Amino acid sequence: MLAPDGNDVSYYAFDVNSLLSAPVYSFVFASDPSTRADGQAAIFDVIPGDEGYNDYWQVVQVLVPDNYDPDSIRSYQGIEDAGFELKRTATIINCPIVPAGSTAELAERTATGWYSDNHVRYFSFETIRTSTLNPGTLDVPYAVVRVIFGDNEPSKGMKIDPATGKTHNVFDSIPGDELYRSLWRHDFVDEAGFDTVGDWASSKATSEIELEMDHILVNCPVVIWEES
Repeated sequence: MLAPDGNDVSYYAFDVNSLLSAPVYSFVFASDPSTRADGQAAIFDVIPGDEGYNDYWQVVQVLVPDNYDPDSIRSYQGIEDAGFELKRTATIINCPIVPAGSTAELAERTATGWYSDNHVRYFSFETIRTSTLNPGTLDVPYAVVRVIFGDNEPSKGMKIDPATGKTHNVFDSIPGDELYRSLWRHDFVDEAGFDTVGDWASSKATSEIELEMDHILVNCPVVIWEES
């Protein structure tokens, strides 16, 4: 994969996602909401396969008393039963939940949370600040990647340059750029222009094609890139 300037980047490819985040519950002290309750793992209310699951989570603060016993609550039901005040934030975190034993060797960011009194493992990537608090609003911002398929057929996979063994797919931004996001809208470039594509500018100069999966949104956090 290519950065906007044509340098190589490496990334993880997770799943298709929507623009509507799911809530994740983070425990803070009611006396000082800027202070987290150390020792309390995040609580998720949905996992992959559940309706409403998304790799992107809007942080909801759980306001607990100073004498709260960390990790004594391990489910959303437990939060409800305790009657703690909840405060939605405009912070969204990219945290795909993964099977136990999963590793991310290029950028190890493994953490443990709770779901219905059971441990869940997740990878934690970037944090995004938005202006959206309404959970019914499509709130996950995205960036754009331009992709080329062999013979313009998704079933044939991404076209590979035989000389380099790499694609000519191009991200519009990398970590550190103001508009970088790890949720990517896919635009599809005509395979006929493959040899001319070497960076973002040349990809934009190449014709697009329309596919049934046009503008699909996929979680692909960039983890290795060259600083410009």
